[in-house]
Amino acid sequence: MFYFEPRQLQSPMEEILKNISPKVTDVGEVINCGTAAVEAGLASFQGNKVHHPAINRIVQLKGHEILPGIEFNHGDRYDSTVDKIEEIFKKSNLYHRLQSQVPLGERTTFKTGGKALWVFSPQSLEEARVIWKELSFEGIHPVILGKGANVLVSDDGIDSLVLDMGGLTALGLEGGLAWSQAGLEASCFVEFTADQGLSCLEFLYAMPSSLGGAVYMNARCYDHEIADFLVKVLVVNEQGEFETILREQTLWSYKDSPFMHRPVLILQAWFKTSPLSPDLIHSTMMDHKRDRTEKGHFKAPCAGSYFKNNRSFGSPTGVLIDKIGLKGQRLGGAQVAPWHGNIIINEDRATAQDIRNLGNLVKTRVKTLWGFDLEEEVIFLGKWDDNP
Repeated sequence: MFYFEPRQLQSPMEEILKNISPKVTDVGEVINCGTAAVEAGLASFQGNKVHHPAINRIVQLKGHEILPGIEFNHGDRYDSTVDKIEEIFKKSNLYHRLQSQVPLGERTTFKTGGKALWVFSPQSLEEARVIWKELSFEGIHPVILGKGANVLVSDDGIDSLVLDMGGLTALGLEGGLAWSQAGLEASCFVEFTADQGLSCLEFLYAMPSSLGGAVYMNARCYDHEIADFLVKVLVVNEQGEFETILREQTLWSYKDSPFMHRPVLILQAWFKTSPLSPDLIHSTMMDHKRDRTEKGHFKAPCAGSYFKNNRSFGSPTGVLIDKIGLKGQRLGGAQVAPWHGNIIINEDRATAQDIRNLGNLVKTRVKTLWGFDLEEEVIFLGKWDDNP
């Protein structure tokens, strides 16, 4: 049974009807013809003649990829990711908070990249759970965005939904543990625990990351990592239910966590603390901030370290890049920072592709001269020219 709901915004199906032969006006016929066209394997593009005008037009449109996301299911119903997302948010009475065509560049530390088709920021744990459950049921996997500190969004943007976790920022103390929701900036959490005379995650101070992002990537620096302090994490699991995951029951490694290999939504995390003088804690925090400043993390839009370090290489990645003379190397508006080999900056209105291409150039040079395969620490979001 085909269901069609008139609405003000033009849907992909309405676009099909507008372009199909004027003689074909029945939606059901279009759907059936669309199914026939798909099952024919886009016959007209294989040299076979298709005589029905609706089939011909649908085949032509799909052949030129004008209709992304459209599915024909044996003539029974029409659907698309676009329609599913709209329906989910309308059913949840949250459609009025769904932002469309949102520029993402300013939401990342690289300050470049395209738009998101939609962005939604949950304001409560239950709201996040409900949306995640409905999306999972429909097979939709949204992009999760915290503070945008370690991601690069493609110039074409993200043609789906982005969940911005910035609305979940509660924090507190519970039974000797400190906890925070996923959207809180890591530095705010460290300041909070320091003011309580509790040492916890000082190594993250001045890193422009959310707590959720730091947990997801098992953030590491100054010989510490998230896994050293983590006790448990509250997530929304694959079935759309709250689940508490204990650190001791999961496997963690260098800048890698179990959440990078399982489709769950991180909501909240609890960490071990140690009593310590607030003055001593603040002194350590300032040392880390000073070090990051001196290394040039804040001189230009960047993500800090672009590549992971690998102890088997014998030297830090930045040193390897320095030794082959790539500091200051430019490509488009991107540049390997003149002050640090493992930082790629948006030096002059760089496109996201400029930055990625420069990273690829560095990888190739290091592989050629040193024989090492560098691994990006930065996460790439969207579609890319070198990775369709």
